Amino acid sequence: MPPSQEQKHLLETRQSRYDQYRQKLRPYLTARGLGEAAANRFRLGYVEPSDADQRRYWHRMAIPYLTPTGVVQIRYRCISGHNHNAENCPKYLGDTGAEVTLYNAHAVLESPRVLFITEGEMDAVAISTLAGHAAVGVPGAQAWGKHRYWARCFVGFERLIFAADGDDAGEQLARAITKDLPEVHVVRLPDGEDANSVLAGGVDDFLERCGLA
Repeated sequence: MPPSQEQKHLLETRQSRYDQYRQKLRPYLTARGLGEAAANRFRLGYVEPSDADQRRYWHRMAIPYLTPTGVVQIRYRCISGHNHNAENCPKYLGDTGAEVTLYNAHAVLESPRVLFITEGEMDAVAISTLAGHAAVGVPGAQAWGKHRYWARCFVGFERLIFAADGDDAGEQLARAITKDLPEVHVVRLPDGEDANSVLAGGVDDFLERCGLA
């Protein structure tokens, strides 16, 4: 079920606190080719250690899921450069019981000529701000199979592109999405790359790969 008005108020209060420390994301975002405009547009925040938040969220980037009615959930991304598996550190964390939803889903309401589907929030942020195209993020490769009704959100677009990460998870998600949306044009990115990293290396290269140059 979607969050209640009271829950959305609490989420907004938390995100407003994280917004105050946004500047601490600058090194991480700069390394990804993103800057202040992207951080402000998507209200990316930083969890400064305090008693107000669970310790497991400390020092993470807070990614709010923004909708016309407010913040409906927040995901927390580790921004350390370590190997997450080796360090037993989940790349993403979320609030217990929070409903899994599409990221930046309201982009479909703008009826863009070209709409991207991405794996994860940061690729959607990068495509929206660096490439200038609307993008909706699927929160993890496993999420689509559990929410196949999401496909209904993507019917009727002139051009629908899935930018597949260059790894097994990207291939897995590409197969799942095209099973429900055969009209999707899949762009398979180089091994070890994702939309954000390719865009950081050059917007023109990314657009050419997607047939939009």
